[in-house]
Amino acid sequence: FITTAKAVNLWPFFHAFRMMPVLAIRGALSDLLAPAIFDRMQAEVPHLKRVTVPNRGHALARRAALRGHRDL
Repeated sequence: FITTAKAVNLWPFFHAFRMMPVLAIRGALSDLLAPAIFDRMQAEVPHLKRVTVPNRGHALARRAALRGHRDL
């Protein structure tokens, strides 16, 4: 692993989503997408629709996610 790599600021790229509809889905138990980042995503793209799926981590089961979070 490279330990000297600098962090890359991806927020300028995220701003491109201001021009299109966006749905962001987060598993409530995710250890990769922190609630504070999810909040900032909403602040950066105000029309963003957010869904938090309870009792799931970062990688949601595709089939279950397509059925809707009520079925998880």
